[in-house]
Amino acid sequence: MNTDTHTPDDADLHLPAELGIYAAADVCRAMSGALAALPADSTRSQLRVEAARVETVDASGVQLLIALAGELQQRGLSLQWINPSRALREGAARLGAVATLHLQAGAQGANQAA
Repeated sequence: MNTDTHTPDDADLHLPAELGIYAAADVCRAMSGALAALPADSTRSQLRVEAARVETVDASGVQLLIALAGELQQRGLSLQWINPSRALREGAARLGAVATLHLQAGAQGANQAA
């Protein structure tokens, strides 16, 4: 776990309140934009994702995050969570994705990293 302190303003990607099928296209575009905005010559090893506003999450939302994590891994990067909501952590836990996303189901909204 990374102990760096980041604020929501430091995030490369801000997740919406609804992380589900109806928001999937918008979230996918936002993820693509965040990936494209990372400098190719950057020394950063993480994509910072702010997730405090997530109130609902379904399987499609978790699948998007798993795809993002996979893409980051291929690039030698990882996810840096900024204040992941309880709903996100619990949704990932229900779907068995806590380890894949490096989220801790019971943790309070602190910074968490892959």
